[in-house]
Amino acid sequence: MPYIRTRRKGKYLYKELVETVYENGKPVQKFVKHLGKAEAYPIASVLEKEALENLEKIKEEKRVELQKMPKSIKEKFLQDFIIKFTNDTNRIEGSTLTLQDTSLILKDKLVPKGASIKEVKEVENHEKAFDFMYAYEGDISVEFILKMHAILLQNIDDEIAGKLRDFNVVISGSVFKPVPHELVDFEIKEFLSWYDKAKKKLHAFEIAGLVHLYLVTIHPFGDGNGRMSRLLMNFILKRHGYPMLNILYKEREEYYETLQECQLKKIQKPFLKYLFKEYKKQCT
Repeated sequence: MPYIRTRRKGKYLYKELVETVYENGKPVQKFVKHLGKAEAYPIASVLEKEALENLEKIKEEKRVELQKMPKSIKEKFLQDFIIKFTNDTNRIEGSTLTLQDTSLILKDKLVPKGASIKEVKEVENHEKAFDFMYAYEGDISVEFILKMHAILLQNIDDEIAGKLRDFNVVISGSVFKPVPHELVDFEIKEFLSWYDKAKKKLHAFEIAGLVHLYLVTIHPFGDGNGRMSRLLMNFILKRHGYPMLNILYKEREEYYETLQECQLKKIQKPFLKYLFKEYKKQCT
C-alpha cells in the first residue's frame, strides 16, 4: 500500500510517495516519487471543534473562579502549582526528590535529608525560571528562551547554560535523533518563524502544545530541553488566560511514547490529543 514519508536532506524536509511491490510476500521493488518540500513546522489545527469549545469553557470557568478568590488564596494556589510542577518536571528528568522534598526546599527553605546539592539547585533554579517566565510580558524570542535556560542551569552547568548547543546529543531511552548541531541555529529560526505565523491562525492551546513538541524535538540545548519545553508551553497558556498544565511524573510513560511517535512520524495530532486529555483531567 502506498504511503507518504518525510525525509531530511540538508536543512530541508521533503515528501516522498513510496510504494513497495511484493511477490510471494517478499518485497521485490520499491517505487519512490518525490513530492517536493515539506513543512518542518506545519500550521494546521488538529483538535476537533468540541475540544476547542471545551477549552473555552475551562478558561471562562477558571476566570470566574479566580475573580472570586482573595489575593492570598490565589497566591497559595500558584505556589502549590509551582511546587507540584517543579517536582514532576524534575522527576521526569531523573530527579529523586519527592513532592515533600520539593516543598521543603521551596516553601520552608530547608534542605531535605539526603538530598544532593545538584538536585536542590535544580529545584531552586526551576522556581526562578518559572518566576521569570510568569512575570515576562513580552513574546517568545531567542533572547527570552536563552535567558530562561541560563536561569534553569545557573551554577549547575554554566558551560552550557543559556547557550544553543554546538555538539550533537542523544535522547536517553529514545530512538529519535535530534538535528545535528550545525542545524540548531537554522531550526530555531524556522521555529520562531512558524510561531509568528501560528499565533495568528491556531488556537492558543494548540500553539502551546506545538511549542512544547517542536522545541523538544529540535533539542537545542545540551541539557534542560524537556523542562524548557514544559515552561514555554505554560508561558503560552498563561499568556492567553488559560490554566497552566503539569505533565505528571506518573504519566511519563505515555508522555514519552506519544512524544516519540510524533517525532519519528513528524506528526502533531497524538501529542496534542494527549495534552488535551491530561488538561481536562486536571482542570475539570
